[in-house]
Amino acid sequence: MIIIPAILESDFKVIQSKIKKIEGIFDAVQIDIGDGKFVSDEFGCLSEINTIETNLSLEIHLMTEKPWDKLEFLKNKKIENNFKIK
Repeated sequence: MIIIPAILESDFKVIQSKIKKIEGIFDAVQIDIGDGKFVSDEFGCLSEINTIETNLSLEIHLMTEKPWDKLEFLKNKKIENNFKIK
């Protein structure tokens, strides 16, 4: 069984802090991104995803109305290329 913790925060500093806390425990982390339209609240810091410094693999969960509009931000070699469309 693989457990990948998820982070749902609106403050990038909090996201980075939580990532640092789980390094060495997990191999990957999921960062949830919400746009306030597809889901009721806006959270995640899509514009800062590429500045995350970690040895963890990143999975990005786009809970956005038009996720394809956000893909340019995700050009990062640490992000898993794993897309699920629901």
